[in-house]
Amino acid sequence: MALTRFSDAFRPHNESDTSSLTYVTLAMSALSLAEEAEREHELVEEMNDLCLLGDAVEADTLLVSMQRVSGRRRLDDYFTALAIANRGSFEMSERQTEILVDCYLVASLQRMFGDELVDEIDYVLERFKLRELFEEVIVMMKRRGGKTVVTATHAAIWIVTQPDANTNVYSKSRRVSNLIRKLIREIAITLIESGCFGDAEIVVDNEETLAIRTKYKTINYCNCYPCNEDVRPPLYCRVVPWVAAPAPCVCCN
Repeated sequence: MALTRFSDAFRPHNESDTSSLTYVTLAMSALSLAEEAEREHELVEEMNDLCLLGDAVEADTLLVSMQRVSGRRRLDDYFTALAIANRGSFEMSERQTEILVDCYLVASLQRMFGDELVDEIDYVLERFKLRELFEEVIVMMKRRGGKTVVTATHAAIWIVTQPDANTNVYSKSRRVSNLIRKLIREIAITLIESGCFGDAEIVVDNEETLAIRTKYKTINYCNCYPCNEDVRPPLYCRVVPWVAAPAPCVCCN
């Protein structure tokens, strides 16, 4: 749907030169109600055990992490972060912003609203002028079209603002993978230092992984991996969730 709405923006100058295109796939999936109920039950049991052991601090931290965050609140936090990130050295063009919101964000809405979506579907469709929701999107951009900044901005916003959001980013090479991880880190630091997201902080920062402890006391992981070096563009990647809570996945070359 996003490609239909912005097909002109994505069309290369030389349509016969498909090698100049970058194929980006984003796949989202949400926990089933049964999985979420099971996870909540486990958290309650863990909190009870901590209380019995007299560890009130850890029990209180776990209680905060169990608090449900509404889809609208998550969406507001996302747009607040986007406004903060989209200025200064990370400022995006109008086309880049369109790609971020109408492709990446829209594909994330089902994950964002979860089991509230049934009640909020009319609000979501009206706000984003959609006829239906989708969880997968392919974005085609010519070289130097700004795909790295768009991808890094979405990933950084996602792991800083959402209470339960792990992300994998797959790149064509180790060099590109390192580049995008550093950019995600820089944008995440900008968001954290803004003071708009509580006491969020970086808790893991290495060659492949960046982890953020959010204001909800949950920890979100962003893993940046290079794909098999034998893969040649166009690059397609099928997403396989790596943790119990399925994560959004962004693939780019």
